[in-house]
Formats: sequence, C-alpha cells, structure tokens
Amino acid sequence: MTTTIRIKGIYNGKTIDLLEAVTIPPDTEVEVLVPETVPTRKERLQQQMQDLINSGVLTHAAVDRPRELDFQPVTIAGKPVSETIIEERR
Repeated sequence: MTTTIRIKGIYNGKTIDLLEAVTIPPDTEVEVLVPETVPTRKERLQQQMQDLINSGVLTHAAVDRPRELDFQPVTIAGKPVSETIIEERR
C-alpha cells in the first residue's frame, strides 16, 4: 500500500528546496506534481501580439504605456467643448 504525503517546496532552477522536514528512507521514489500556471490577461495579449508578428501580420508591437492614474477631468462652465470645436471648424 502506498501512502501519499503532501510537502511544499520551492524550485530553484535545478532542485526543489523543501519548506519542511521529511523523514523518508534514502532512494525512495517520489513524484512531483507541478501546478499549471494560468497566464494573466497581459501575458495572453503579449503572446497574441507576438503570434501576429511571427505570422507577418504585424511588423512590431506597440510599447506599453503607463496609465495616468492621477488624471482628474476638469469641469468647465458653458456648452460642451466638442460643440465649440465643431462651431470653430465651420
């Protein structure tokens, strides 16, 4: 009969460093299950852009721009600015 124990560890590029002590006999066969990571929305979009570049649809991808988080709209009196622009173009 096989008993399974769950031990957490951190992969350092070559080996797995266990986060807690384990008492098992030497040469015991072990199995490591690695959770599949789900890509973020940004990673998916970057991959899609790279796929379009690789297929020749695009020649380059736009550079990410930081969002202006401190933006506050300005309130003005009178008619909307869009109406003023339209009137001045006539």
